Amino acid sequence: MKRRPNTKPSAVLDLSKPGHRSAHDFLLRATTGRNPLFRAFAISRKGQSLIVGVETINASYLVLRLSLTSQRVTWRYCIGGYPEACECVRGNGFVVTPRVKTPRMTTEKESETLSLRLSKADKAMLDELVEAKRQELAPVGATTSLAQYVRGWIRSTHAAMVAKRNQRSTYESALTLPATALAGPAVSAAPAAPTEAAVRRKLLASKRTGADLARLTGIDPGLLSRFRSGKKSLSPEKLARLADELGR
Repeated sequence: MKRRPNTKPSAVLDLSKPGHRSAHDFLLRATTGRNPLFRAFAISRKGQSLIVGVETINASYLVLRLSLTSQRVTWRYCIGGYPEACECVRGNGFVVTPRVKTPRMTTEKESETLSLRLSKADKAMLDELVEAKRQELAPVGATTSLAQYVRGWIRSTHAAMVAKRNQRSTYESALTLPATALAGPAVSAAPAAPTEAAVRRKLLASKRTGADLARLTGIDPGLLSRFRSGKKSLSPEKLARLADELGR
């Protein structure tokens, strides 16, 4: 005997209702056409939500929850692939972590908008801090907003940091010893280079022969003779060698 196919619908929508129509149109656009976003393989309805298991173009498996009362879509990524997605569609384990509303803080003109993603606990603590600040300012007829509180906290914290940095810099400057205390023993200045006149006087007064001085200093004897008579100059290097030799 041939088994009759199951003709019971997986989900029933009333397209006269805007939320139902919106969910239907979204699924129709996303799963049909030349370039569909994904392929739907399972569907069910849980109260005012439509649960749809889909496979994306990169072979990932998601479970979508489409609200039938508003244009809202949440999803869960199924690491276990197709079997896990089917279990979620059947109602076993589809849990969507609600997104915390992101506070937006717009500062003064010509400033940037800062967006913060906070957990529920952090947002509750921030709200408690802001409310405490409002109660503190209430006796003087002032109030504060979330953005004003965060801006004030940033400025006061930065000012404290700068003051601490300046204080540390002043303290380090006070500990710095004078340069004279840090300076080592005085170093005598290097002896002045010998002058030609002084070396020539020593050469004329020396009893050593020109041949001996030429051999010891490596200076040409003829050049040394012309230097003695004042007709020729010596290079600084040769002049220094001759001065050292005459000083011995």
